[in-house]
Amino acid sequence: MNWLSKKARKQRNPPSADKHVPTWDDVPPIPFADEHSPAEPCHPCSQKKGIRQFSLIEAPTLIAESDIPRLSTDVAFTVVDDTVVLYAAAHGVSHVLNPTAALIWASVDDERTVGEIIDELTAAAGAPRVVIATDVQTTLRRFLAAGIITIGDDLVRPQMSRSARWAATTRRILQAQAWPATFGPVRAAGADVVVRTNSQAVADQLREAFGALPTSPSTASTLTEIAVLDRGVDGPLRFRVYVGGEYQSAWDVPGPITTAVLMELNRSASETANGRLVLHAGAVEREGVVVVVAGDNDRGKTTLTARLVQWGFNYLSDEVVAVDAENLVALPYPKPLSVDANTLGLLGLGGAEQVAASQGNLDPHTLGSVSEGGQIGLIVYLAEGPSTTLIDTPATDDVRRLVEMLSCTFRASFEDLDALDALSAVLQRVPLLRLERAGLDDSCAQIESALGFRSAR
Repeated sequence: MNWLSKKARKQRNPPSADKHVPTWDDVPPIPFADEHSPAEPCHPCSQKKGIRQFSLIEAPTLIAESDIPRLSTDVAFTVVDDTVVLYAAAHGVSHVLNPTAALIWASVDDERTVGEIIDELTAAAGAPRVVIATDVQTTLRRFLAAGIITIGDDLVRPQMSRSARWAATTRRILQAQAWPATFGPVRAAGADVVVRTNSQAVADQLREAFGALPTSPSTASTLTEIAVLDRGVDGPLRFRVYVGGEYQSAWDVPGPITTAVLMELNRSASETANGRLVLHAGAVEREGVVVVVAGDNDRGKTTLTARLVQWGFNYLSDEVVAVDAENLVALPYPKPLSVDANTLGLLGLGGAEQVAASQGNLDPHTLGSVSEGGQIGLIVYLAEGPSTTLIDTPATDDVRRLVEMLSCTFRASFEDLDALDALSAVLQRVPLLRLERAGLDDSCAQIESALGFRSAR
């Protein structure tokens, strides 16, 4: 497409010296006479003739702000050296888009009106709306003339939320970025995740954080994409985190990025069930037997999980445990452990200085070995206080255990209508050890005893 203005084209291809350039002096004057004759048209007739001739020129297509532009189905695209290249197969024509045109093209999602596109780009650019509107209207008219888009309301589609529409735009923009560092796909419990960044500082941090996570199989049907974009300018909100094209958070320095990415990783793991039970719990394994450490928030799940690894168990997760209810297999999710100064002190690993240095993310290899999974042999429930019987019936304990574990089960599990029955069946097959707050070593000793293991210490 020729994006040059008429003036720019003239400057690029100036007329040669020997070529006559028409001017207004070459236009013959309109004949006037004292008395009109049939052979000489009057002034009004000449004006009408000129208007008739001008009306033969095709007028530019007007695009209203209420119109919904849609990408033509026969136009393919690719990104080469951060430049968007379109190819209209039906016409055999290629179009190279400049950055502004590429941004406008990326905003066309088959759902958003022209006015909504203008509003979103105005908010993102911070420029006056009238300037953005002119650029958008002009570019869309050229897209329409080139067959890159179509205009019309002939197709009825479900309405997308505002955030989902803008995420569709952002995904296209992020696709055009250069990502020198990519981590994954990795398996986070039952979710498959890939993380990309254009920042070397962020990449160095994430490389250590992702070192223990298992590789996701290449046949993964769904993939959560996390992008950390370094805008390359010092100042507020330099580093931005996107998940599936949706903006999540921004940071001035790269330090907190690892924690932010791990939070998004946890969210993906907790929101992806794929027919499994997804538990908010820690887990360790020894000799193929998995111990699940469950309980409400702030009961010390991470601390006890870490201490068990120091006692000779292998680390699975401190946050999310995905369980196949049929065969009781727990999937590994060996992310860095989320710790504070108190936890590090209890583990004998230091305090506030170490937390600051690690941003609160403890490499599991610091504690011991990492597990590849196993079959659940024991559920440890960290109780608030002494266990009590609410109703004196034989089924009381089963009901109480189910209610307690429901509070430790992520909502994604219940996408399967049989999840409640599956959880109940797991609790009937796996022994549950209820522990009150006690010394870490005492708790580890009770767990080993319940499993019949000889202490590894």
